[in-house]
This record gives sequence, C-alpha cells and structure tokens, in this order.
Amino acid sequence: IFVPVIAMALRVPSVQEATDAAEGVDLDLGLLLAVDQTPLRQPDEGEDEAAVALERGRDVLQSLVNELFRLPSVPGVAEDGRVVSLPEPQLRLPRQKPLPQPKPLTRWEKFAKEKGIVKKKRSKLLFDEGAGDWKRRHGYGKANDAMEVPIIEAKANAQPTGEDPFLALAQEKRTRVKANEGRQAKNMQAALKRGEALPPGVKLASMIPLEARGTSSTKGGGGKALKTLRKEELKEAASRASIATASVGKFDKRIEGEAAGLRRQAGKQRSFLPVTGGDDQKMLLGFVNRLAKRDEAKGSVDAGKAGRMYQTERETNRAKRKREQGLEEGQNKTRRRALQKGKGKDDDVHMGGVLPQEKAPPVSSITSVYENEAMEGVKVGPEISGLHVGGEVRKEGWLCINALEGLATDVVGRAEEVGTIFAEDQFEKVLASHCLEHVAQENVVATLAGWLRVLKPNGGRAFVSVPDLRVLSALFLRPELTLAERYHVMRMMFGGQTTPHDFHYVGFDEPLLRAALERAGFARAERVVSFGQGFADTSELEAYGERISLNIVAYK
Repeated sequence: IFVPVIAMALRVPSVQEATDAAEGVDLDLGLLLAVDQTPLRQPDEGEDEAAVALERGRDVLQSLVNELFRLPSVPGVAEDGRVVSLPEPQLRLPRQKPLPQPKPLTRWEKFAKEKGIVKKKRSKLLFDEGAGDWKRRHGYGKANDAMEVPIIEAKANAQPTGEDPFLALAQEKRTRVKANEGRQAKNMQAALKRGEALPPGVKLASMIPLEARGTSSTKGGGGKALKTLRKEELKEAASRASIATASVGKFDKRIEGEAAGLRRQAGKQRSFLPVTGGDDQKMLLGFVNRLAKRDEAKGSVDAGKAGRMYQTERETNRAKRKREQGLEEGQNKTRRRALQKGKGKDDDVHMGGVLPQEKAPPVSSITSVYENEAMEGVKVGPEISGLHVGGEVRKEGWLCINALEGLATDVVGRAEEVGTIFAEDQFEKVLASHCLEHVAQENVVATLAGWLRVLKPNGGRAFVSVPDLRVLSALFLRPELTLAERYHVMRMMFGGQTTPHDFHYVGFDEPLLRAALERAGFARAERVVSFGQGFADTSELEAYGERISLNIVAYK
C-alpha cells in the first residue's frame, strides 16, 4: 500500500517497540491470524478510546508482519518483492456444514476397482494403415472406415451366403444410429423433467419418442401414443422453445393456436423507460409525490427533522465557540443597537456579521488564528502546485482535501479548515467548485481568508465556483417547467440534503461573491466562463439550457 506523505511531525514506534508492546499475542501464520486476549489499557485523560484500540491493533499487526518476514523466502518466483510459503495452520476452523459424503460408486466403477482396471484417456487420432496417415477415431473421415475400403476381407470361418457385405455394413450403421437417437430422446425427456435447459439447436420433435410421432410404422397410430406424454411436459417444452431466441420471442411470429401467456418469462422482469414519449416526466412526478407522502407513512425517516437536528447542533457548537472567544452577550447587543441607529451601512452587513472597511472582526476560532503570524501548518513539496477543495478526482500536481474519505482524498478536512491545516504561501492555485455555499454564513469571509492565506504571493489564484442564485431563481420561475423540473432546480438552490455535508447555507450572485472576496483580502477578481483546469466538475454544469454556475478567479 503506497500512501503519499505530505509533511507531518509523527513519531512511529520502531519494530522492536511494536513487537514488545504486542507480547502475549497468539499467531497462526497459516491463517494469517493474530489473536490478542490482553485487555485494552484505560485511556488517559483526554485520550480517545478508539485511538487506544487502533494503537493496540497496530502493534498486533506489526508482530504478525515481523513473523512473516522471518520466514525463508522462495527464490526465483517474484522479481519485485519476496514470496514465502506459509506453514500449516494450527487452528482448525469450524465448518458451517458437515463434510460432503463421498459419491457412491457405479456398477462399472465397482467392477473396475475389483479387477484393477485403470481408466486411460485415449487419443482422438488413430493411424490409418490404408491411407498411411493419422485420422480421427470417430466421425466423418475416421480412420479405417469400412465403408471406404474397396475390398472387405472375409473371415476365416465365414460361410458363403450370397449377401452383399457392403449393404450389410450400411444396414448395421443405420441400426446403430437409430438406437443412438432413441437413447438421446430419452435423455432429453429426463432432463426436461428435472427442469434443466435443453441444448441449443434441439428441436421439440426430437424429444418425442419415435413410436409417439404418429408415423406409419407405429402400431395403432400416433394419437394414442401422444397421450402418454404429460400435458405439462409438452407445455413446458413449447414455452422454452418459444423464448429461446435473441428477442426472447418478442418479435417472432406466433403459430396458430398459441396461448397468450406461453412466451411469458418466469420471475420478476426489469422495466426500462422508453427512449421516446413523456413517461420519464410521469416517473419523476410520481417520485416527487412519493417524497411528499413519505412523512405520512408509518415508520418512515423524517429527513427534514434530521436536517433540523443537525443544524441545531451546529448552531449550539458555534455559540459555544463564540462565548469562549469573549464575544459576550452585551457586546452583541451593542453591535445590534449600533446597526439599528444607522451607524453601519447596508453593504457593511455581510454573511451574518458586521464587516468594517478595514478588516472583518473574528467571528470564529478560524478567523482568530489567521491573525497569529507564527502559526505553522503542513508544508507541501514543490511537485504540488494546486489545492482542490472538495475534490473527488486525482490529478498530477494537485492535492485533494475533502470532508469525506475517498479514493481521491489526500487530506480529510472541511473547506473552513484549509487555512489552519496548511502553512502560509503553499499553493499557486486553489480550486473550489460548489463548496463555498456549504459554509455557514458567518464563516464565509473567514473561509476565503484561509484560502488566501495558503496562496503564494504575486500570482496566487483562487478559482471559486458557486451556484448562481440569479440564474436559478429565473429558472425556478419559468412557467414551462414541470413540477419535477422545478423541484430539481430547488434542490440545486438549497442542496440535495442527503447527507450532513449536502446542505446549502448561503446563496451568491456576482456582487455578493465579489464583496466577500474583497473583504477576505483578495486584490482583484474577474468572472470567467470556464476555469480551464482540466476538471469536469460542477463549474461546467448546465441545466435546461443555462449555465448555472458563477465562476470567479480571484488574485492574491
């Protein structure tokens, strides 16, 4: 497993320390199993129980790896790495089911075992002495075919009967072929009774015995013999044959007297929407109606209640952080009283707080740490030039930070934490597509200030893309949109709200976003159609013929 390490001050215990810490562990290398029955130590004050468990698990795993590396390697097997042979397992795992009983021997297998007969696989080729070449043992053009020789040698004790030997051989072959067809028909009927599929290319008539086909050679005609076959068997055979085509019998011509449900497949079938027509709109409308009725169903999950609970918890934690910073209730009342008296301008109130002309006040712990110039963070190497906030796709030269763990996530963290995780002046570019609207209103300017902090001076750029509230509002008011389409536009405005990280807390148009970037400290900003960074993300999103993203490039 290859894990890229950016920069961190982490002390990893040595192999000897990890081995000593994992004493008392029972190892079974044959099963790659490590059993630790030692109770976990009590966590220290302020230490997480999960961290203690992970530390112990690491030590146990290290001891298992140490024992594996002590095994002798097998030379000449792998070019890159080592290959070892595991010993026999010491622990016998219990079985869920008993051991299968041995299959009983057939009569021939019993006879062969008693006589000591060993089955040997014969070659498919046989030497033809007449042609002087190797030919197939059976089938067309087989070796030593009696029908191909010009002279048949008579046996020593043969009596002259006047019979043509070539006609006798032909009659013997016809008799043998007829007997094989009869055995094949019986095998087909037995497979049909067991519910097995018929071989491809087999006709329904081949499953009916010769005496039941109503030929002139049968005694008493074929009508009475056909009644010996059960009706269910014939119906099942006809049903299988009718759907054994590429179209499953849908476009095949129906025969006269065929039942309506004969070609119906057993079991539940998947249904797909047609490529033409308006059935897709009906389906979306039905989906919206089911969402509206979901709260009324018994035992359903109230997604709105869950979102409100999450928002309440978030606001409670935010208020606690404010109290810890010394933002007392009296100061808040003084600020609100000043606004009511008209001391502040309209454009000075932005994203849940008052922003003076010089600098925004610290509204959270995030903004307060930016004022500390001695703060240190993670430093990246020269091969990393860009930071992708909320990225889900890996790209050379870019580092991905996301609140959720994923295959492309290099650092787990929220957009508000960029300025606290990374050191100052680290990246040439910061790209955030549809991330800023997920930030609380009071933290928008602080978040942008954090992005500005990690950008390199003299050319550092921030590519910020958010849903354009003006475009989405105009789309929502379009009279030609259906109910399902307006519901889709509404979700783009307020978020899908399927996870706690999928809520939109703030909306932007161009003046609002420019003002936030200016208050965060960016030198200038310009609107562009596309960022041109090679990411097929939501900044290129179109809906109902309109580009719904507001794309701004801000410079440090």
